[in-house]
Amino acid sequence: MKRKMQVSVSGGRTSAYMAWWLKNNMAEEYDMHFVFANTGQEHPDTYRFLAACDAAFDLGLALVECVVHAGRKGSTHKIVSHETANRTGGPFEAEIRKYGISNATFIHCTREMKVNPMRSYARSIWPDEDYEIAIGIRPDETRRVSKNAAEQKIVYPLIDMHLRYPDLPDKDFIVDWFTQFS
Repeated sequence: MKRKMQVSVSGGRTSAYMAWWLKNNMAEEYDMHFVFANTGQEHPDTYRFLAACDAAFDLGLALVECVVHAGRKGSTHKIVSHETANRTGGPFEAEIRKYGISNATFIHCTREMKVNPMRSYARSIWPDEDYEIAIGIRPDETRRVSKNAAEQKIVYPLIDMHLRYPDLPDKDFIVDWFTQFS
């Protein structure tokens, strides 16, 4: 039986490369779902890039947005499409109405607009919650690796899994790799 993996696609080149790499190198080992959490505040080119990568790499990318609830309940998700994804800040504004503006001592933005909706989406697919979350961090960005990764079931494929292969993907590698699609 395959292990389960939710692949977080952020809209940048590194996570897009990671998604492509996982699909082409780890499909035998993992049942993968690719997901992007939309804040409604992305640059228009991010949406174009996501749609192009989704089509070129055949990811079946799920776009989710946070659904903010009253009271002590954390955000869940709703599924949107490339065409219906909010581009006017709606999810971000809903999160601010409930929690206020995020700051150094009250850092809820990523949790409520990205992490919780993506976990909610994963639970809708895998109710047993037995899955890993793939994050696109390169070997030259290891300072960004979470100290709690193991307990949160977060994996960094470009650091941990890509080591089986000769070319470690630093920023120059990723930029050069994407030139083939230009």
